[in-house]
Amino acid sequence: MENNQQREEYIENDCGAIFQGNYDMPKPYEWVFGQYSDIILPMVVLLLDRFNEFNGSNFSERANPTFMAKSIASLVHDYIIHLL
Repeated sequence: MENNQQREEYIENDCGAIFQGNYDMPKPYEWVFGQYSDIILPMVVLLLDRFNEFNGSNFSERANPTFMAKSIASLVHDYIIHLL
């Protein structure tokens, strides 16, 4: 987005939409992201601490966005597998 004000509103907005479906017929669903909830940051830090204990990674890797995305995806995947 070229307009800085629109970009900030887009990034900082706590509500939005997610899309499900296929390429030809995406269907939007209202979504509350919850990124500013008081519990989110402590919960993510706790999960990452547990992940670090499990795979032996260190805190310096948290500065790497690719590592963070893969770590969180792995945590979510493991959680889903254990539910099944």
